[in-house]
Amino acid sequence: MDNPNRIIALGTASCEGTGTEEELRALNRAKTIQAKIVKQLFQVKEYPILNLGQFKRDNCQRDAQGNSLQRRLTIVGMRRESAGIEVKEALYQRLGKTIKDLNLNDYSQGTVDKFELKQ
Repeated sequence: MDNPNRIIALGTASCEGTGTEEELRALNRAKTIQAKIVKQLFQVKEYPILNLGQFKRDNCQRDAQGNSLQRRLTIVGMRRESAGIEVKEALYQRLGKTIKDLNLNDYSQGTVDKFELKQ
């Protein structure tokens, strides 16, 4: 987060409800993180959101302790972007390697139909 030019708020939701219901919850969570935390703390040009969607692991736990990984608060700072780089794919790959216990395949990855980065 050293001198970023873009801050991305990630939205996630648990496995408790239906797919569409939880993906909307994840989208709203990303928007809330963006508005109430990111925009208050960082002065950057862009504040996109990324909706990771519903947690969908087969052995999903629906209790408070089991939900701790499902509803994480994640904010990503980007410093520079090389020409020709697909930001969504680069972010997807980096998150999967960087954040302990975050497996992007455990989420429905996006709005109802796909993994999506929105402004």
